[in-house]
Amino acid sequence: MQADHARKLQIAELRADTLSELTQLMIEGQDPLALAQRAVDLVARATDSGGVFVYLWDEQEQVLVLSVGTAGVQSQQVGRVTLRLGEGVTGWAALTRQSVVLNRDIQNDPRFITIPELQEEEFNSMLVVPIVAPQGTLLGVFSLWSYQEDTFTWESKLIAEEVGRLLASGLLQAEMVEDLRRQSAAAHFLVQFPINSATSVLHCAQVAAQSILKHMNSRGCVIEYFGRGPATSPPTAVAMDMGGEASSLVRTTHSRSATSEFIESNFAGHERISVSFGLTSTRGIVTCYRQRRYSARELDRLSAICSQLAALFEAVELESVGSSHASRLLRSVGTSTFARILAESGWTQGRTLPVLVRVKRLKFDSDAVSRRITPYLQELAGTRSLVFTEGALSLLFIDLPAGGSADIHARLEKTLVELDEQRGVSALAGIGPVAPDAISLQSALSDAETALAWTELTAPASRRRVTAFGQIEHLRDLPLVGEGMSADIKDVLTELQLLMQHDTENGTQLAETVAMLLSNKGSIADTVSKLHIHRNTLRQRLQRVEQLIGHSFEESGDWLPTGIAARLAMRQAHMNGT
Repeated sequence: MQADHARKLQIAELRADTLSELTQLMIEGQDPLALAQRAVDLVARATDSGGVFVYLWDEQEQVLVLSVGTAGVQSQQVGRVTLRLGEGVTGWAALTRQSVVLNRDIQNDPRFITIPELQEEEFNSMLVVPIVAPQGTLLGVFSLWSYQEDTFTWESKLIAEEVGRLLASGLLQAEMVEDLRRQSAAAHFLVQFPINSATSVLHCAQVAAQSILKHMNSRGCVIEYFGRGPATSPPTAVAMDMGGEASSLVRTTHSRSATSEFIESNFAGHERISVSFGLTSTRGIVTCYRQRRYSARELDRLSAICSQLAALFEAVELESVGSSHASRLLRSVGTSTFARILAESGWTQGRTLPVLVRVKRLKFDSDAVSRRITPYLQELAGTRSLVFTEGALSLLFIDLPAGGSADIHARLEKTLVELDEQRGVSALAGIGPVAPDAISLQSALSDAETALAWTELTAPASRRRVTAFGQIEHLRDLPLVGEGMSADIKDVLTELQLLMQHDTENGTQLAETVAMLLSNKGSIADTVSKLHIHRNTLRQRLQRVEQLIGHSFEESGDWLPTGIAARLAMRQAHMNGT
């Protein structure tokens, strides 16, 4: 009896230690693969396993891909072994969302299939656990293997399943953070571009290819630049990931045959995506290569980068070949030059509203896009206004009658919806403040550019196509403020996510209750009123929260970061359908 009690106590301590370490890993913000690797290492150590495999679900290919393997022969097959749903014990666990424990004669199980490269015949016990998100989405499967028979007990299965649930939340969080990081990096492609790299088109292409290679998580990136001149052999830059700890290889050539040979010898059989770029017409093509298929989200990301790349190459060529009105107006030209360009184009001083419109993705040649979008924008702006359309970019200087511009925002939003639905052109816009003269109009145009950048940043979540500078002017310093509160927000958000997991498993409403309390700055009266519950019910829930988290939320020191964390947590819950 005493021995049994000691054993249960030992298992409980082991379970607590394992879950505690995994929770810490999630807080550290590991990338998905690193998180999976360290998580299963914890379980392997807790269950005395001799081998570990982690298969992650590839939504694009609809297969399970071996992503983590035990050091040695198994790890050499990472990325090479794939399983369909229902294939083998691992595929069966993924299909049914059920764990499997086989403690002897595992090769005789009817679901077992032999994968010679993994040398699984050496093992005599296996534990397979699906990694499933709270809403039922399959994220992968991890399996533990032992050379001994009867290795895995029901306690082992319990620990593994709990880790599987935590790992699912961690993978979702890591994937979201990584995606946001890549989106942010793409949105700031030009900002992060080294100034000394824009000395020539060739040097610019070299640095751009190497940068895009990392942004797109690709094995190869090829930039073919056509330019404005009549050259029959335009420059091509190629960047290739050398793997391991080696840096990427970057080459440039003017030979089309040399480029074709290099692509054929290094990227044959790879998946690829291509996006053209250019302002007034197509100036080049960016192509990325890798083994895995690219997603629609990644195609959007590359399109956003190429829109900026077009402006970059245009700027590099400006001094030698001149530039269009739109490009010159957006450059940091002097006020007199800015006013002269407008005057030569027919602008007269008065109440002018600057608007910037950028096409998200070029489904057609840029000249074709100009033909499709210009009539809509001219009708919106009116006959007394100026419209400059160059490929993906359009500048509108709308002449306003006395009285204001209240309806421009709504009309522009409607116009962009019509362009998308009727002409197949998806675009976003930014509106600057009204300007009475050329000096203030130049500043207002810069503000419209800021508003457009904000639209591009928030469009995937808000589905908004237009942002006016006045809407976000007060938010320009928000990222810096948020960075200062980041640690506090992260701590509270982590605790709320643990409460949400507890709610999912137990049918409680603790996370919602705490989020409402924090949003109302600790007001008991406001919280019970908005939740439509009794004060005693609220007290009982908060006591349960304190038991789980170890402290009370009722007397938080700073309500601003805790309130922000509460809103973020409930938004994530809403997006996950919980």
